[in-house]
Amino acid sequence: QQGESSRLKYLIITRGARGASLYDLLAGELHDAPAPNVVAVNPTGSGDVFGSAFLFASLSGKSAREALDEAVRWASWSATLRTLEEMVTAPAPAGE
Repeated sequence: QQGESSRLKYLIITRGARGASLYDLLAGELHDAPAPNVVAVNPTGSGDVFGSAFLFASLSGKSAREALDEAVRWASWSATLRTLEEMVTAPAPAGE
């Protein structure tokens, strides 16, 4: 028998240049996070950056909505980089 803690809580859909949406299945709420305006040069790996940033923010105590916003910001930033080397040397995206 599985309890409430084993139920899926969130469904996240990434939408590229349009940001991402988070469906809170327990609360029945939808949260949209628009992407910042950037010049994307290489979106390869942006989904991985999104997932990592969302998990990191969530595990750091941020709400799901805050984690969504942060993940979209980091994924958008990563799409502006041409190479992996730029990722380790470019300034991090500005927070709010």
